[in-house]
Amino acid sequence: MLDTGDIIKVGIGQFYGIEINDLAATVAKTALWIAEHQMIQETQKIVHKDIDFLPLKTYTNITEGNALRIVLSFASRLRQL
Repeated sequence: MLDTGDIIKVGIGQFYGIEINDLAATVAKTALWIAEHQMIQETQKIVHKDIDFLPLKTYTNITEGNALRIVLSFASRLRQL
């Protein structure tokens, strides 16, 4: 039996983003859900197998905040190590 984990090498959870605007962050998360659905549909055509993607996952990789401040904060914590 073919395992879809062997075929799918890139997942939506591998995408990251920092949005300063809360609406932009919400739109980015929604776009990831749409892209994941499209990806699953295309994969189903290739593997000829139904893939269940529900319930929708919350992606914490999209962060609301100022990218410059987040990067500087992270860099200063790295220097303390």
